[in-house]
Amino acid sequence: MISGNISSNWNYDPTDRLETTSTLYRFERREWVNTVISARFNDLCNELFDERKQWYMFWTKHVINIDDVKKTCFLKGSKFIHKTFTTDGGTDLQLIVPQGRHKLVVLIKPIDKNLTVPIRTSAVRSVTAFNVSAPVS
Repeated sequence: MISGNISSNWNYDPTDRLETTSTLYRFERREWVNTVISARFNDLCNELFDERKQWYMFWTKHVINIDDVKKTCFLKGSKFIHKTFTTDGGTDLQLIVPQGRHKLVVLIKPIDKNLTVPIRTSAVRSVTAFNVSAPVS
């Protein structure tokens, strides 16, 4: 079950787009190793609020104040208020993720609307660790 709020204190230019890379790692023999699972989005805010996209189906459709955060995305002062929900984290891909310890590393970089390169002074890195276990029959 997932509940609670996400607040942002990130001060980036509102005209920037947020480029995002997510990579799944698996803990094997004392180190984190890359898996074949990764994703990249050129515009995270567009991805989060488009009802046809995976991120919306997985997460932001459960945000109560979605009209407010659509305007601000992750700008300083934004607050995503969630109703309590469960998710299977599934996708269209038919992949078997091995059991064990995993972590998801998400890197979000603002890209100036007039440039094609990231603004080096600002980035957010998020790491989420979790376990994958066999389904209970």
